[in-house]
Amino acid sequence: MERRTFLSLRSVAPVIGLVAAVLFVSCSSGLWRSEAAGTLITPQCDKNEEMTTCTCGWEASSNGGADGKGSSATLSESSTGITIQCPRTGFDFVPSDGKYVCAGEEAEGPLKACRAGAGKKPPITDFMSHVTESDLLAWTEASGTTKDYSLTSPPGSFPLNDKSFFAGCVETGQDNGNPKQCLVTVSVTARTSSVKLTVLGEQEVLAA
Repeated sequence: MERRTFLSLRSVAPVIGLVAAVLFVSCSSGLWRSEAAGTLITPQCDKNEEMTTCTCGWEASSNGGADGKGSSATLSESSTGITIQCPRTGFDFVPSDGKYVCAGEEAEGPLKACRAGAGKKPPITDFMSHVTESDLLAWTEASGTTKDYSLTSPPGSFPLNDKSFFAGCVETGQDNGNPKQCLVTVSVTARTSSVKLTVLGEQEVLAA
């Protein structure tokens, strides 16, 4: 004779309640993280000869990923300049002081923290070598249909090791504290001579 086992509704009720509680907390946490970070706008970066231009639009957009386009930029001996385009109105460029950049962990709301002074904001000269105040290494603004902020590295200023920082555009006048943000990650490539010396040094160690 076939034997069947039935679970009473009373015995499974605690399990159902526990699962529901876990799902509720997970969903609530996800929503909180999304709201805390605000709407992220993906920049469209296009490299043209020695200059890379990163455009931040009004709305969130996906990364093109083709024809030399991406969501980040690289400063190197062959690509010495970067321009970040913010919308003409409703957005601030971060950092506000042209001699600085944003650094540290790209956590939720990194540009907002950098603007408020809570995040790391080192001078641009920390990411370069053989530069002085006379080199005027700073972001420069050009007004037009968009707000363009450009940074150009002088010849021979690239560091001995790869480095990175970020900058971008943050929406202004947001009472809810969750502004739209467009973050551009900038990789600074070590000078070619430094890379060659590192490779030669490794070869000498292996030969020994």
